[in-house]
Amino acid sequence: MGLTRCLFWPGDPVNRALALACRQKLRFERAQRERERLRADIERAEREKDSPRLAELIRAKQLLDRKLREAGRPQKMLAKN
Repeated sequence: MGLTRCLFWPGDPVNRALALACRQKLRFERAQRERERLRADIERAEREKDSPRLAELIRAKQLLDRKLREAGRPQKMLAKN
């Protein structure tokens, strides 16, 4: 069942705060997955001694890290168990 369907089941009042918190958490988790992908790509570029690609990946990871810091962590009520 999709997130929208879970949050907005017919007849239930829409909880805007919960919907926004869920959206923030999903964005944060997507950014974390992207960060892990970049980390793996950085390791591969290091092994292959691909300096131009390595520099590009490091810049991308730094930008993503900055965005993650600015965005902060999702609310505690939605943290992973």
